[in-house]
Amino acid sequence: MNNKLVPAVVAGAAVGAAIALLDKKTRSSVKGQVSNVSQVTKNPSSVKDKATNIKDEVIYWKEQVEEIRRNNPELEKALLQAKDLVVGLRNGDTNLNSSSNNFKQNESDNNQNNAAKAFDANKNNTNANKNNTNANNK
Repeated sequence: MNNKLVPAVVAGAAVGAAIALLDKKTRSSVKGQVSNVSQVTKNPSSVKDKATNIKDEVIYWKEQVEEIRRNNPELEKALLQAKDLVVGLRNGDTNLNSSSNNFKQNESDNNQNNAAKAFDANKNNTNANKNNTNANNK
């Protein structure tokens, strides 16, 4: 055989493994790993069960995130803008004023919309109370 590289590598690996196994902690660690592998080969359904549980958990959280996105589009926009702002700061972007201003403007718009909704709700409650008072006085 003209190529002596492969046998030399195999012999070196064997010698290295033998030297490493002289250490008691290494031997006990290898024994534990071999024991774990043998348990998995004897009972592969446990690995499948764990994988199924992880898959179910990922699907659950994906559905939760999608539901939040559907129900709160303003929140999604705000989070995306905040993410862009943070990424820009991390990258040293000097043109963050427009992003920051857009974020502040959208936050201000949301606050104004919420205030208008609260005012309308209060106005409706006041009108309902007046109607009830008028009905009671008759």
